[in-house]
Amino acid sequence: LGEDALLGESLPVHVAEKNGPGSVLHVSAKVLGGIDYFAVLLSERWSAPKSLHLELPAGCGLATAHLLFLRLYSPTSSSRFDWGDLGLAQLMQLAQLADMLMLGSPVLDELQTLLRCAVRTREAASELRHFCENFEAPSWLARLADCAESGCPDVAAALSPGQLRELL
Repeated sequence: LGEDALLGESLPVHVAEKNGPGSVLHVSAKVLGGIDYFAVLLSERWSAPKSLHLELPAGCGLATAHLLFLRLYSPTSSSRFDWGDLGLAQLMQLAQLADMLMLGSPVLDELQTLLRCAVRTREAASELRHFCENFEAPSWLARLADCAESGCPDVAAALSPGQLRELL
């Protein structure tokens, strides 16, 4: 993103869990402008907002939102961002929020790769299916659950994120 993302104008984003607590993140206008969800609000067609609001989807926590915004500040190369040791639950939440914010590559590719690696057992496939049935999950996540439950996660692991997205 460059230095201007850190030194440029920032806007407060009120992030709230569904029927839960919230926090305020001060996010670079440049970062927000790169997120389709916020870009229209920041476009010249609307008066400049003093703050933005983001209600997280059910099942998604504040820690997940904080991590995703942190990723958006990092360089676009996934080799430069350390997602840390994420469990399947947080990966599913990240995918859900990335989908809601209409994020594309490289973030979505990274999350798809991480999820394919995390869903290697029937138990993990069942947890993924449960998440998809109980929360607003992206359609590609449900298709990954179908694939994992039918025993084809090794096929998915051999595909690039772009190929997997086309297949799903």
